[in-house]
Amino acid sequence: MSIQKFFSRIKVSFLFTIFSLALLNNLCSAEDSALQELILPEFIKAPNKTFLWELVSDTNRVYILGSIHFAKKDIYPLDQKIEGAFNKSEVLVVEVGLSQKDLLEVQKLFKEAGIYPPGESLKDNLSTETLQFTREKLKDFNLDIEQLISFKPWYLAINLLTYKLLALGYDSNYGIDMYFENRAKGYKKILELESIEFQINLFNSLTDKQQDLFLFSTLLDIDMLEDKFSEIFKVWSEGDSAGLTGILQRGLKEHPEVRPIYEKILYERNKNMASKIENFATEDVDYFVIVGAAHLVGEEGIIKLLQEKGYFLQQL
Repeated sequence: MSIQKFFSRIKVSFLFTIFSLALLNNLCSAEDSALQELILPEFIKAPNKTFLWELVSDTNRVYILGSIHFAKKDIYPLDQKIEGAFNKSEVLVVEVGLSQKDLLEVQKLFKEAGIYPPGESLKDNLSTETLQFTREKLKDFNLDIEQLISFKPWYLAINLLTYKLLALGYDSNYGIDMYFENRAKGYKKILELESIEFQINLFNSLTDKQQDLFLFSTLLDIDMLEDKFSEIFKVWSEGDSAGLTGILQRGLKEHPEVRPIYEKILYERNKNMASKIENFATEDVDYFVIVGAAHLVGEEGIIKLLQEKGYFLQQL
């Protein structure tokens, strides 16, 4: 599909399936890929682990799986520990469920949020440097900035990222959360941790300066997306939580100015998700919870937050 046709259709299912990991990864510096060894030198990776954790409470089990929202068909079948935990659980919990929603209505909501009102445009809200860089970078996509002048910076960034991922062969239809949601339809209860409206407001609540930085960083690193996604899949497939932490922390170490974006997209949401997972642990049925893998790791990740509340979690 040409990028012009892609932008004319604007599929929106990617908007809330990509940002938990892929967008933050593009805020990371492209330099010093070995930095993770310096960030967490004490970590010794256990063999044969997956990105699945098990929380055992007095009444049930809650399985927590880190997802990669865009993937390729060849990642399946998944590890039997993951498949087995899903089969044993009565309830599936995802960030936002798509299978039960009118995607045309979802598309309309996101597009309305991502387009400037009449009389306002990218030119009014981007710094001179970012505007010029955007103008030049869009030429790589055979696009003129005038074609997308009504797009808000976050909306333009996500659309370009998604087009690039699709061109590389990644697809949200093969995302891990979508895979399990499709399997659960009709015989498991499906719950959501967040609403579509919440995630729309998350993007729109970024300040003009944050959106400017978000777009600039995305354009700066978009040509390296293939290598970065390969790195993400490697650490994910090895259950290497410290490796993923290193990827995320790389961006903060090199560019501390992006901390407020991390706060909104990851850390604040981690606290809310951890609180909801804690509530699931009081029920008498087993839960299988899927969130973006970036939400689980690090000192401010969901696993650490639950451990600090006294729960024992085992990585499987």
